[in-house]
Amino acid sequence: MRTLVVSETSFIKNENKFKVEGVTSDVSLRRGYKTEDDGVLWGMQHATVMKANYSEDDKLHNKSMREYTPIKNGETVVIDGDEYVARILGNYSSCVIFDPK
Repeated sequence: MRTLVVSETSFIKNENKFKVEGVTSDVSLRRGYKTEDDGVLWGMQHATVMKANYSEDDKLHNKSMREYTPIKNGETVVIDGDEYVARILGNYSSCVIFDPK
């Protein structure tokens, strides 16, 4: 079972990103879907960003994302020590919701 970490920082950073089946870009785990404090855990797809120069961290991140096995619909993951089930919505900016198990 995989563990996901909520991204509390900038959307631009590569930390805590993962892949979701059927979604083209990297995804980060966010808290608060309809309102900031509704408690819903969801995945936000990131737009592709091109740079003039890629750092070694960027290159390592790109390699790890190419090798990452995407989260599948119905897969159970651990978030903050609790189990959640992935409910993939599609190739949208808000592409997955994690329902408590």
